[in-house]
Amino acid sequence: MKETHDIKGRLQIRVIDRAGAVVEERNVSNKIVGSGYKMIANLFAGVANAKTIGFFGIGSGMAPTKESTNDLATPVAIFDIQWRKAVNNPAKVEPVLDANGVATGHIKVTITGELDFNEPKGIPVDLAEAGLFNADKAVVKKTGGIKPGEEITKTKVDTISTKKGGTAPPEDLYNRVVFEKIHKTADFKLTLIWEIIF
Repeated sequence: MKETHDIKGRLQIRVIDRAGAVVEERNVSNKIVGSGYKMIANLFAGVANAKTIGFFGIGSGMAPTKESTNDLATPVAIFDIQWRKAVNNPAKVEPVLDANGVATGHIKVTITGELDFNEPKGIPVDLAEAGLFNADKAVVKKTGGIKPGEEITKTKVDTISTKKGGTAPPEDLYNRVVFEKIHKTADFKLTLIWEIIF
């Protein structure tokens, strides 16, 4: 007997102006990476401290996604002291129906994240990638060595987090999607909707 479990996913990006109108909508397929499959396996196996998807990240890199990819190519900090942002809870779980409304036996999980008008830090900025994670990147205490107005880099955040009492929890990238660049400004917000089919 042969059985396959082909997990599929896509990301819908909605550009919403300050009047609440959806001015653009994109649908892009995403790739589940090796660490994402490991995340699922750990949850099935009941591995201690295994974490579910709880955060999303965004970036400006356009490098292809590989099986070994475990971070965004060029991450962009969403807040002053956080690289990731929590997804909206709870995730929506529902059966997948065919054109006649009959259940196909598959399940769809919908995970939503919001990138608000004044996010990410440092706007305007070009965005071209997004991913789901099971932990925040690095939370740095405000006294951890970053001065107001100082440029935050990935290396600086990781170093300060380790040396100055911040926390750098282990994280795994579940999936990554690369899309045509969006020049993010304060004039609009982005709603990111991931649909994952099991």
